[in-house]
Amino acid sequence: MSTVPNPAQTPSQAEPATEKSAKNRRRNQSASNQWHMGRESVDTELKTIYRWTERECIDFLVQVRFGSWETVCCPHCGSVGKHYWRPLQKRWKCAGCGSTFSITSKTVFANRKRALNDLIAETLQWSNTAAGQPALLLKRNVNVTYNTVFTFQQKLREALVRDRRP
Repeated sequence: MSTVPNPAQTPSQAEPATEKSAKNRRRNQSASNQWHMGRESVDTELKTIYRWTERECIDFLVQVRFGSWETVCCPHCGSVGKHYWRPLQKRWKCAGCGSTFSITSKTVFANRKRALNDLIAETLQWSNTAAGQPALLLKRNVNVTYNTVFTFQQKLREALVRDRRP
């Protein structure tokens, strides 16, 4: 003997309006997503990056890390303001604590041995693929040893975990 369920006791097929609108709502784009989809990112070519001088690489990294030259933040004391740029050393001297720092200080690329345009180009290649570029393919593209590429990719992964900001 089968029982027919009572319509008053079965849950409604329609979802409440608040749950339905929450599912269909579009996510806001993050700042990094807007940059990756922007013209500047899409139009950047590797051969252009390899032609950059060290000063152009520093300008690019200052823009990415600090926003502008006026908002450079000391990684030692956290002061934001007028730090003294030393062009021969390619470092700043903090007006607050007196320590010196570079564009890669307190990052995974501190104490680097490779040129900045190599790091930028390799990061661009690695980040523009869906699941990260395989180490062997990146090794062939940049003409360095496998250990160098593997260490570089591990540093990028560490940077993603270390700092959650875009």
